[in-house]
Amino acid sequence: MKFIFVSLLILASCGAYESDIPTHITDQPGYGQKFFYLEAPCKINVEGIGQVDIEDEYIAGVISCENPNAPFQALKAQAVQARTFLYYKKFIEGKDTIRNSQADQVFRCNHAPNGPTAEHRRAATETRGQYLSWSNEIIASFYVAGTIPPNPDMNAPFASCRANGGRDPTNTEKWVTYNKGKTNCDVEMTRLGFRTADCEAFPYNRGCASQNGQSCLASVGVDYSEQFAVYYGDDIKLETAEGMCGGVVEPLNMYDQFCTTKSDGSYCFDNSSLITCLENLSERVQTCDEGCANDACQEPVEPTFCTGQADGNYCDQNRSVNCLGESISSSKVCSSRCDDGQCEQQPSSNFCSTKADNSYCDKNELILCENEEISASQTCEFGCQRGVCSSAQDTIDKDEEGESDLITASDGISGGCSSTPNRPSALFILAFGAALFFRRKKRA
Repeated sequence: MKFIFVSLLILASCGAYESDIPTHITDQPGYGQKFFYLEAPCKINVEGIGQVDIEDEYIAGVISCENPNAPFQALKAQAVQARTFLYYKKFIEGKDTIRNSQADQVFRCNHAPNGPTAEHRRAATETRGQYLSWSNEIIASFYVAGTIPPNPDMNAPFASCRANGGRDPTNTEKWVTYNKGKTNCDVEMTRLGFRTADCEAFPYNRGCASQNGQSCLASVGVDYSEQFAVYYGDDIKLETAEGMCGGVVEPLNMYDQFCTTKSDGSYCFDNSSLITCLENLSERVQTCDEGCANDACQEPVEPTFCTGQADGNYCDQNRSVNCLGESISSSKVCSSRCDDGQCEQQPSSNFCSTKADNSYCDKNELILCENEEISASQTCEFGCQRGVCSSAQDTIDKDEEGESDLITASDGISGGCSSTPNRPSALFILAFGAALFFRRKKRA
């Protein structure tokens, strides 16, 4: 496995010198001597840029310029080293301004014109407030590109991620130290900083890391927290600055992780949840009662006629409705009336052909024939018998007597007599009378 050269800059002169040995951290503003903790600063002045929020902007910016394409665990290691070096400059050297160059750390660069990615910000967030110390002192966390390890091996991660004759495109391997297994003054100091045989007198130089080496370690499964001992010694400590701008936040929950690669907006997290993402974190999680589709909660479906109905045909007033899956599959407005889920058929236009002028029954339709044409028609609510519409009483009487003398259209009876005095409606009688009057007048 080969590593792409990802570390673009070298810290050439980040250490302190013998003529300017700083005071101890306990003498610096921001260090709580009584409780022995460091209160995290919130902002730093970057030369040529101005005040920058450390946790929200600066750390991720350094990652994007110093080691942007590394595996995620190496990005987290870079975040800790960038923060540690910033704390060293501020609290140990007493600097209020940090340079945006190889002299300190690069925060803005041409090869990252759009700034840090979501992964860079995530690495900064998941290591919030973390820095490296030894013997209660912030170290100068030197790092350079170093050699690209030629043969990473998961079975031998620490041995395989050393230089091992790999390529050194930046000629920076000479600054790298390998201090795993070493402690106290046995730790090799890097030539990038001030070196002394008495490590207690100058505890800030604990060696120099290889960014390509850390990318190798991350690729074979070494957690970021275990990488620092490889270069700075086994007794290096991963500390957490406290205060309003320090402290490690909880690992990203599943919703925040979902938003790390999303633009601002709303998205379906699953088929029942809608997430609003803002700046690569979840701003809001909404439960969609009717389901989530096309990145939106679905609107509730209004109950229809078919809700609760089995599949089949039904009458909805004067409409024939076909239900399928409790939804309306099709519907039709009946020109006459709907019965048993079906529209009743209108009498055919040739029903009266060959018939004498009179009233006839066609199922439940009472039809007036004149000159072998339909002159008028009426739907009978209680059925049609013997050329007249039945009444409600007729239906009751027939149920009691068990009779069934329904006369169909083919049995049309002249004169319209029945066992009970049933009569067509008044409108039908008027229409029928008018038709006969005009026919006789025409003949006369």
